[in-house]
Amino acid sequence: MREGHVIAVDDTRTDPRMCAEYDGLHSRHGVAAVLMAPLFRDGSWVASLYAHTATPHRWSQDEITLFREVAGITWPLYENARLVVLLRDAVRARDDFLSIASHELKTPLTSLHLRIESLERATARQPDSPYVSTVKSVLAVAKRQLKRLTDLTTDLLDATRIQAGKLSIEREEVDLVEVVCDVCQRFGSDAARVRSPLMLDAPRSAVGLWDRLRVEQVVDNLLSNALKYGPGEPIHIEVRVREGAALLTVTLPLGPANMPAA
Repeated sequence: MREGHVIAVDDTRTDPRMCAEYDGLHSRHGVAAVLMAPLFRDGSWVASLYAHTATPHRWSQDEITLFREVAGITWPLYENARLVVLLRDAVRARDDFLSIASHELKTPLTSLHLRIESLERATARQPDSPYVSTVKSVLAVAKRQLKRLTDLTTDLLDATRIQAGKLSIEREEVDLVEVVCDVCQRFGSDAARVRSPLMLDAPRSAVGLWDRLRVEQVVDNLLSNALKYGPGEPIHIEVRVREGAALLTVTLPLGPANMPAA
């Protein structure tokens, strides 16, 4: 077998290679005829593949050839399966880490957000001066960076939930126009900084049953990409209600990006 040959035994009771072990091994396990083939890894014999019948059997050449071919692919398949298990474990460990990290980041980020808002309110009560203007500018930058970090943390947490099949959708009555207006207001300073005015065309309301948080994330991502890839150009946001569905369109300088919200 070390040379890679398949051993075929038609009757373990009479074959001289097997008869000595018949009473102690083969008879007890009901092995009357057997095929054996070596399994190799990197040229070394690491295991064997067996097939047997409960009654004596004369193995045909086709059976032996088929068994040899099966033996030739068995170890690579085993290795692939082992790698898949290792990869699955690694992905699970990564997802667990991301989930824990995301949860642990939520608390300090919330606390930091509250502190920045408190500083903003305190600064707004102060008379204008170069120092106050500088503080307001620094707070605006800090707030933008904090929002990016918060969004990244939320995306990481959502990614782990999607992998685990636990991403929940909480449907409620939501006004899409109100959500878009809120997001546009949050992006107002960013839009002004890159000289990309936000042009909103929408009806008074577009109410439907959606997950408000997920809709906000979608609108947030669309506007973020529009400002990133189209600085200096106006960004057109349009909301339309058609046949019981709402359609949100954010038009970039390079073309429209459509998101059906129904």
